[in-house]
Amino acid sequence: MKGVALAKRSLLKWSWKLVSGVLLYVLFYIIAWMILQASLPELDQFYKGKIPAFQVMIYMQLVSTAPKWRYAVLVGMVFSILGGIAPLLPPNNLMPAVIRVGHGFEVGISNFLFGWITGVVLYRGENNANWS
Repeated sequence: MKGVALAKRSLLKWSWKLVSGVLLYVLFYIIAWMILQASLPELDQFYKGKIPAFQVMIYMQLVSTAPKWRYAVLVGMVFSILGGIAPLLPPNNLMPAVIRVGHGFEVGISNFLFGWITGVVLYRGENNANWS
C-alpha cells in the first residue's frame, strides 16, 4: 500500500498523533514568541494592556496529505503563508507595520514547522523511513 496521509489507524494512534501535534504547535508558538519578544522591544509597549495573560493565550492555542517529505514541506508552506503571513500583509489600524512584520516572521516560521511536523506525523506508508 502506498503512503496515505489519512490511513486507517486505531483510536489510540490517532489520539497520540493529535495530542503530540497540538503540543508541538504550542512549543513552536512559545519559542517563536520568545524570539520575537527578545528581538522586537516595541512589542511590550504596543501590547501593554491589550492582550490577555500568557497562560490564557497558551490555553487558547490548545483549543485551537503528506505522502512524502515534499508534501510535508508543502503543508508547512500552506500553514505558514495562508495561516500566518497573508493575514498580516494588508495595512490595518490595529497593528503598525513594524509589529505586523515581526509577527510575520514569528508565525511564518512557527506555522511552517507545525505544518511540516503535522505532515510527517500524519504520514503512514509502507516504509516511513523512506522520505525520498
